Amino acid sequence: MVDRDVPVRRIRVALALSCFLLGCSSDGNDAPPDTGNAVDGASGDVSSETADARTDAPADDPLEAKRLGCEFHGGARASDTLTGYPSPSPLKHIVILVQENRSFDHVLGRHPRVAKGELDGFPDDYENVAVGGATYKPERTDTSCIGPDILHSWKGMHAAWNNGKNDGFYVQATSEGPGRRALLYNAPEDLPFYTWLYGDAFATSDRFFASVLGPTAPNRSYLYAASSFGAKDGVGARTTSLFDSLETAAIDWRVYEGAMYPGSQPDPPAPRLRTLVQLTADLASGDLGQVAFVNGEFSNSEHPPLDINAGETFVHDFVVAYMASPAWSTSALFVTYDESGGFFDHVPPPPACPPDAEPANAEFDRYGFRLPFVLVSAYARNGYVSHRVHSHTSITRFVEAAFDLGALSDRDANSDALLDLFDFAAPPAAPPDPSTVPAALPPTCPPPP
Repeated sequence: MVDRDVPVRRIRVALALSCFLLGCSSDGNDAPPDTGNAVDGASGDVSSETADARTDAPADDPLEAKRLGCEFHGGARASDTLTGYPSPSPLKHIVILVQENRSFDHVLGRHPRVAKGELDGFPDDYENVAVGGATYKPERTDTSCIGPDILHSWKGMHAAWNNGKNDGFYVQATSEGPGRRALLYNAPEDLPFYTWLYGDAFATSDRFFASVLGPTAPNRSYLYAASSFGAKDGVGARTTSLFDSLETAAIDWRVYEGAMYPGSQPDPPAPRLRTLVQLTADLASGDLGQVAFVNGEFSNSEHPPLDINAGETFVHDFVVAYMASPAWSTSALFVTYDESGGFFDHVPPPPACPPDAEPANAEFDRYGFRLPFVLVSAYARNGYVSHRVHSHTSITRFVEAAFDLGALSDRDANSDALLDLFDFAAPPAAPPDPSTVPAALPPTCPPPP
């Protein structure tokens, strides 16, 4: 039975999401913080654009207002909800690499582009309030393996959000260890490769949010199925997935798997599963299939208390091999994280469209905390920083746009497809000189047992 209050909630979500982008929130909880740049209200784009090595800023999408209003529904074709995806497309390969449990401010909050006003890192006056009223500010980490793991359940994440104050990370972390570890950040020199990767060689975003204000399982499920099917800390009874859509459309898709994510990731048919050893060979040959999902070994996943430099090394080696692959000029690589892992971020997550009108999904009306995200591609709008709201289902929608597939739920139906980060009008750019790519720091923590 459908809750009659759900349509009212959907209208409220649409109005709140529009206000997030327009900066019209009356309480300040849903409006993005002032980064010192003038913001164009219709699109959320920074009007004083950073240097763009390819073309002028991307055009606005006339269907954006309808997506903000949650007007599209599951089954809607990408061609009916988006404009700007090229036909024919120069892309033959879409590659998706997802790491674990790191927030934007934890990884990039002091990136050099923050001081230039290009990325929205945490302000100097950001602080958390502990029980008893003491306040704590972010501190630079002195270790690459922060532990123990930080509470990042649905309940814990919502408490950290604290109705838009984003000041509860310290308190939530104290449930399983020192509260200060939730407020630790990495300086640029702590992550030299990531500092380069999120620099001006490619296109990035400082408004890429997790799909759910909760843990890994529901967030990965939104990437693969645009819903967690009513489950807040796990995944409910899955009815469909992107894997099903690709299989039905006879698309050549693969899952290169080191770590396994049972439950949060649909079980791929055996012929679609490949090893990381095969990934190395396929990168060298350029045979990546049309869609490739990449899961590194868990030891390289960056999930606390694992060593972030081990994960950075894995991503470094993958990106360098990808740039040298024959597939470079016909592919797009998305690199991001599944959720923020309990680490702090100062930007309140905006409202989101629930996946459907079922009562079990009514509370899935808000994104999770911001995550690092970068597009690595010969068609990336180099140096561009997107300030439009993106999420995991933006990646889902990009895959659907590539093959004009129907949306899996209302969430991906109303998602953008990251098209503002691409410049398909320009010829494919050559990859960066590998000699200019810094290596990651060596891991210093003992490997997991």
